[in-house]
Amino acid sequence: MTWRTPAGAAVACLVGRDGELSAIAGMLRGAGGRGLLLAGEPGAGKSALLHAAADLAARDGRTVLRAAGVPAEAGVPYAGLHQLLYPLAGALEVLAPRPREVLRAAFGHAEGPAPDMFPVAVATLELLAGAAAGGGLLVLADDLHWMDDATLGVLRFVARRIASVPVALLAAIRHGFEDVLVEADMPIVMLRPLGPAEAERLVLMRHPDLDARRRAWVLEHAAGNPLALAELPLTAPGRQDAVRIPLTARLEHSFAARLRGLSAAARIAAVVAAAADGDDFAEVAAAITLAVPGPGGACSLRPVMDAGILAVSRAKVTFEHPLTRSAIYSSAGPELRRQAHAALAEVLDMEPKRQAWHLAAAAVAPDQAGLTALPRLLAQQARNAIALTGWALAGAASGASADPDSPGGLGDLGGLGHADDQSREPLDQAAAMIGQALAAGLRGDGTLAEKLAGQAEAMVLPARVGAALCGIQFVRGVTAIGARRYDEAFGQLSRMFDRADPAYQAVQSTWALGDLAEAAVRTGRGNEARELLAAFRPARGDSVTPWTRVALLYAAPLLAGEEDGAEAVEQEFRRSLEANLVRWPFYRARLLLEYGSWLRRRRRIAEARAPLRHAHQVCEAHGLLPWAERARQELRATGEGRETLRAGARAPLSPQELQIARLAAEGLSNREIGQRLYLSHRTIGSHLYRIFPKLGISSRAQLGSALAAGD
Repeated sequence: MTWRTPAGAAVACLVGRDGELSAIAGMLRGAGGRGLLLAGEPGAGKSALLHAAADLAARDGRTVLRAAGVPAEAGVPYAGLHQLLYPLAGALEVLAPRPREVLRAAFGHAEGPAPDMFPVAVATLELLAGAAAGGGLLVLADDLHWMDDATLGVLRFVARRIASVPVALLAAIRHGFEDVLVEADMPIVMLRPLGPAEAERLVLMRHPDLDARRRAWVLEHAAGNPLALAELPLTAPGRQDAVRIPLTARLEHSFAARLRGLSAAARIAAVVAAAADGDDFAEVAAAITLAVPGPGGACSLRPVMDAGILAVSRAKVTFEHPLTRSAIYSSAGPELRRQAHAALAEVLDMEPKRQAWHLAAAAVAPDQAGLTALPRLLAQQARNAIALTGWALAGAASGASADPDSPGGLGDLGGLGHADDQSREPLDQAAAMIGQALAAGLRGDGTLAEKLAGQAEAMVLPARVGAALCGIQFVRGVTAIGARRYDEAFGQLSRMFDRADPAYQAVQSTWALGDLAEAAVRTGRGNEARELLAAFRPARGDSVTPWTRVALLYAAPLLAGEEDGAEAVEQEFRRSLEANLVRWPFYRARLLLEYGSWLRRRRRIAEARAPLRHAHQVCEAHGLLPWAERARQELRATGEGRETLRAGARAPLSPQELQIARLAAEGLSNREIGQRLYLSHRTIGSHLYRIFPKLGISSRAQLGSALAAGD
């Protein structure tokens, strides 16, 4: 393409590139030859220098032609050359018939295969020489590492023959690929990172309003990279301890682009290395072996190293640039990131705090799982309590008294001052893990829920963060209810109402009143639950949290005594279901499930189906698998769907689900299946929870017959 810009506009925007600009100006004057190759890391300013060269050439009255390699056209012969010469399409007519037809054939305008490189290169040189006759010509070729091989061959040919014509060739390439033009014998200019003074000048010029603290953060993380210096201020975080460096789309695209040419296994290896919270090669290699399917998983890191993305030296993994790690991690999809964190967690058994962080990152986030807002609310409550006083471990050991009736359940720690961010970081992680644990429990992954809850408990127990400990007990209780372990659920939830227990917290404990009522009724402890409800029910006129209000609505019909008559119980169900529970689909679905079950037990079969059907739909839509399965079983007990629930009419299984189902039917454990398929046993468990409803079964023992009936 031709290039016309205001003279000097691009040159004026460059900082710290005086030497490179001098080399370009010398080339244009013919003092330094007619060709020059710029090489540097992503964001080093190669394209900006090409823009500056176009400015200088335009000032001298030269014609400028430009082409840039793109991954999508790297395999298309002469795609780059077509882009370069397209503005000269009208000049083809002045060429002799033979070179004109050669170029037409190369660009697909004539029948037959693409011609060989040599006649195309000769015709290109002739066309460029003609275009340069009017005042000189500058050819700009950007991103040569993505240019097709045929075009590169033509450029090498032209570069060796332009000394006698007024044509200059300026090319740019990513560091590590310089040998693509080695035969052209062009001088190479390596673009170095900007020095501290130059970097600060660029940031001040582009972002004069950036405060000193954020400017220091940008200078540290950009490491002299001009693109990063220009873009990072747009995402600079308020806190300086961000786990991942937030990147703009432009930065992410630039630094992660090198992954595109790698195999799927190599990309997984790169994401595992980027997800690691350390640089130990043995840890990263072990995790890659778990994450990459097939034998020789650790070898998949070799292409990543060969591409210059990272290096291994003295058993340490180092990325080529600090931003490359964040770009690779950010550009990976959520499933791949979870896969990487799960593998890293599995190799960190001896480091529970680091393992806990990766387990939390490997868990499906509430939003992604389609669950309710409960996990976020629970995590936020713990986070608020932690932030309320900014506790420090040293302060917790100083004997400050804890008042469980205070809003955060942290006690009188205000005099201790605020802990620094580093001291609070484990507690912030624990808060997030509590939410992740509840999300896991709601979808039926009890193993992961307990592991996350246990790790979070170990972090917050020394500080006596009542809101966090209360949330952990809630997770355990609700997870046990989902698994229909009602005795265990009652024991876990009862601790939230024992004033002597560290998990007691005056306000937050009332959130579990409804769940406690369910566990109590299932275990014959209805009277105990009624007493607790009477003791903790807010007085008339007292304000209550939305969650407490929902808990009371859920508990009321469950604890309504049959001695009051069926009409009174049904009235309580209807009153609760008529309340506005739009933002609480988990409890509304459970109310519908309890109501439908109550109707079925009273042999009101036809009336029971509608609430059960609704409960099943909501639970499936929100990923509440244990409750969805219970609703399905209740529906089957009413006689509905017996035909559609037969294995022959089941919902289709994906190839992976079918493979897992067959292995489970053979008697393999989740861990054994995971070892065969290179998945974690937790992932296998989640798959089986989805497979059972599709097959219309409720246990592993039924898998064999269900699969046989569907064949």
